[in-house]
Amino acid sequence: MTDRFLQKISNPRHLLPLTFFWSACAVLVWVMMAIVAHHTYVKRTAILEARTFIDRTLGIRSWVAGHGGVYVPASDRTPPNPYLAHLPDRDIPLANGKTLTLLNPTYMLRDLQQSFADNFRIQSHITSLKPIRPENGADDWERRALESFATGAQEFSEFTTVNGEETLRLMQPLVTQKNCLKCHGQQGYQEGDIRGGISVAIPLADLTADATKHKISWTMALLVLWLLGLVGIRFSARRIVAEIEARDRAYKELAQHRVLLEDKIRQRTRSLEQANTQLEQEMQERTKIQNALAKSHGELQQIFNSAADGIRIVDWDYNMVMFNDTFARMAGSSRQILTARKCYEVFPGPV
Repeated sequence: MTDRFLQKISNPRHLLPLTFFWSACAVLVWVMMAIVAHHTYVKRTAILEARTFIDRTLGIRSWVAGHGGVYVPASDRTPPNPYLAHLPDRDIPLANGKTLTLLNPTYMLRDLQQSFADNFRIQSHITSLKPIRPENGADDWERRALESFATGAQEFSEFTTVNGEETLRLMQPLVTQKNCLKCHGQQGYQEGDIRGGISVAIPLADLTADATKHKISWTMALLVLWLLGLVGIRFSARRIVAEIEARDRAYKELAQHRVLLEDKIRQRTRSLEQANTQLEQEMQERTKIQNALAKSHGELQQIFNSAADGIRIVDWDYNMVMFNDTFARMAGSSRQILTARKCYEVFPGPV
């Protein structure tokens, strides 16, 4: 089974399923990032820009309203506002013959939008269901947004197509403040009432182009990751093959050592068995010899003791080491006494 596995994993063709799986994962990630993340990024960025633009616009408007408006020289671009004619200080003549005219917040914001239309990618519009200036009237989309504010909505947005271009439209309500009543009090508004809204329209072309650049960047990064994954698969396969082969070699060497060890054990066992057999044979021979010697000694001792003549055996120091019963009777003494004596003490005379 191991050999078959090694043959399969060593053959690049058998790595194709894993390669296809890795490629499918990479494609799935790319699709998710290209479709889901791409559009999510564009939409979230557009909404964030719209909210930031409205916050900045409302900040400027609040600053202007807090100062009661701003005065600018009356001109063709900024003529006196006819809808502020009821204000006695709308126009202030100067000593040089020029006239300063009052711009309320909406007038000022509209002038900024018109003056820097080419610089503003975001188009804004302050509108109401009851505008003082008819040109500030709401279109159908803005009317739906204003009606939603009447039901408690705090924001109204929609991704739609404007002049053939995908666009985000977003509107937030304008709440009547105390300094707003200077111009809008005559309409019956009270402080805290929602009297209109500020809408913005953001074309998504630039954001989409930026997102596409990011998409190209992480597509290249994903491609590099995919290639690294393929290299890793091939490298891992070779690493696995090398480890399995090393393990098999170790198993084979271990088996060889085991066979050699078993052979040595068998040889040693045979040697021990042979030595044990030889030892048993030698012990049997020795036992026979000892039995024969004991028998011979017994027979010799019997002959020695039964002899009619007195016999004694003396060592170099004249000690009697052995004598028979006849000698003891001739000496007239016992074996205990004679054993401890020398021969010349028993029978004096030359030896």
